[in-house]
Amino acid sequence: WIYTGQISCSEDGGHYRPNKHAEISRQIFRELEKMYYTKGISPEDVLVIRKIHPCLPSFKSEFTATVPLTRIRDIAHRNDIPHELKQEIKHTIQNKLHRSAGPEDLVATEAMLTRITKNPGEYNGAFVEQFQIFYSELKDFFNAGR
Repeated sequence: WIYTGQISCSEDGGHYRPNKHAEISRQIFRELEKMYYTKGISPEDVLVIRKIHPCLPSFKSEFTATVPLTRIRDIAHRNDIPHELKQEIKHTIQNKLHRSAGPEDLVATEAMLTRITKNPGEYNGAFVEQFQIFYSELKDFFNAGR
C-alpha cells in the first residue's frame, strides 16, 4: 500500500491528478463494503478490511473534482513571495502532485511549511496561512489526520 510505503508511488510520465486516486479509492471502498456484508465472511477478512479502510485516500467531493487541491496552484502564483520560492513550490509540490500524487508530496509540503514558519514575519502572513490550509487539505486527502 502506498500509505504504508509498501508500494512506491513514482511518476511514469502519465498525469494522474489526485481525483484519479480519489476515484480509485472510492472503488476499492465499495468493493470492500460488498465483501464486508457478504454472508459468512470470516473474522480474518473483516480484520483485513478494517485495516485497509484508513489507508485509502479520501474521496470527499473536493478531491473527486476535476481539479482537486487547486489551492497550491494559487499559492505558487502569489505576488507576495520570492520568485525562487514560487518555483520551488511549483516544481517540488504542485507539478508532482498533479502528475502522480503520493505521500512524498505530504512530506515535501510539511518540510516546506516548517521552513516558511521557522522565522515568523519572514513571509507574508496571508501566504503562510494559505500554505497551512493547503497542508491540512493534503493531510485530509491522505487520511493523515489533522
